[in-house]
Amino acid sequence: MAVGSKPKAALVGPHWERERIWCFLCSTGLGTQQTGQTSRWLRPAATQDPVSPPRSLLMKQRKFLYHFKNVRWAKGRHETYLCYVVKRRDSATSFSLDFGYLRNKSGCHVELLFLRYISDWDLDPGRCYRVTWFTSWSPCYDCARHVADFLRGNPNLSLRIFTARLTGWGALPAGLMSPARPSDYFYCWNTFVENHERTFKAWEGLHENSVRLSRRLRRILLPLYEVDDLRDAFRTLGL
Repeated sequence: MAVGSKPKAALVGPHWERERIWCFLCSTGLGTQQTGQTSRWLRPAATQDPVSPPRSLLMKQRKFLYHFKNVRWAKGRHETYLCYVVKRRDSATSFSLDFGYLRNKSGCHVELLFLRYISDWDLDPGRCYRVTWFTSWSPCYDCARHVADFLRGNPNLSLRIFTARLTGWGALPAGLMSPARPSDYFYCWNTFVENHERTFKAWEGLHENSVRLSRRLRRILLPLYEVDDLRDAFRTLGL
């Protein structure tokens, strides 16, 4: 996933016309139609819940199973897919605003594409929003830094990340990311995949690999937890 200029990326969701989905300019956040004219993105109406997307806009079964399989050695899986759900929280209830999936393409990382996408929504600073990602790879260091900066600049928006595989660890706050569990795969299968009403069938080793990733992530985060423990101890002692 090398960094390049003016990449194209696929953005798929229930609120998008298919012919306007094919291009997303990382440098400007604007899409370009095949006619060469600059197009305005169709943002979901904040007052409406999303309807079920057409089958053609859902991810193919083979593509999901290939890219999201939490195998230990993911040879040949160079693309990163990001399934997302955006909800608005009102008191004790929440309303779904949009859901869909993206993939990186031509050098622009998918996490940055999503940040540019949602930044164009003009979110109400007086409301709370909850975003959930399900990613085939965890964010790289640079993307993690951009995500952390975005969250600091938008305190009314919370983010949870469930990932199939780890690429490393960046500047994400502790507790923000978790390995995808079997229940997460069932949810993704029923929400983002053209499943033809077939039940998700877990592959051999799904649970074991999820546990292994959880242990690996905890080892990565252990120094951060130790620093927090020291801070708490010094605070208790009044130091």
